[in-house]
Amino acid sequence: MYIWILTNSIGFITGFGAIIYCYTATYKFIKRRISETLADHHVDQVRVLLQRKVLRNSILMTIGVLICYIPESIAMGFMSAKVLRRDTVVGAVLIAISYASMLADTIVTPCLILYFSAPLRDAFCFWKQREKDEDEWGVRYDDDLLRH
Repeated sequence: MYIWILTNSIGFITGFGAIIYCYTATYKFIKRRISETLADHHVDQVRVLLQRKVLRNSILMTIGVLICYIPESIAMGFMSAKVLRRDTVVGAVLIAISYASMLADTIVTPCLILYFSAPLRDAFCFWKQREKDEDEWGVRYDDDLLRH
């Protein structure tokens, strides 16, 4: 039991540490690239705004991942420490919530990526508008004409 607790704890700590490290490294890399790109220009305010946007997006992604996976680690910690058991109502509810939060990551991450990427967001909005027009007006778009 103690080996499982130790392995699980090390795995979660390492995993969350790696996620935070990756987002921090990405932020620093993008910040450096923005600084190099805009170094010739006297647009410090634009650079600061872009860096803040990247930092905000990195923080949002980190929070999204943590919110989705922390309940699972807490539930596993309670179960492994024998504070709760799976066959109790509270244990079953906690496990269900933790699994639901992990499954929510399949929705949260694509939504955040869609929020961050303006071209992808515009393409998605165009696709949704096209479906709405087809439903409301009975208009059928010819895909071959749209590709050219």
